[in-house]
Amino acid sequence: MKKTLLILLIAIMISFSTIAQSKNPEKSAKRTSDKITALLSLNSVDDNKVYKIQLEKIIRLNEIKEKHGNDNDAFKLAKKPINSDANKKLQGVIGKDGLKKWNNLFIIKI
Repeated sequence: MKKTLLILLIAIMISFSTIAQSKNPEKSAKRTSDKITALLSLNSVDDNKVYKIQLEKIIRLNEIKEKHGNDNDAFKLAKKPINSDANKKLQGVIGKDGLKKWNNLFIIKI
């Protein structure tokens, strides 16, 4: 009885883990680009450019996450150039001030 319950619990945990990993990159990119567009009042052309930058970034991050597995240090190191590249591309679309506004949303002020 206990073994069956344990196996069932493990199977449920694995299925939740699989669902969490298979998040839709298109939805994530759209959600982020929508937030940036709303914050900066972008037109549809710039919104589409931001979406493509975010989608590429998310796909690349997912690839390195898969590659490095549970090695958080390696993942953190590998994601830095991806984030830097995406920020440079974003700056080309939304400008330095726009990028600063976007990044300020994530800074916790004490």
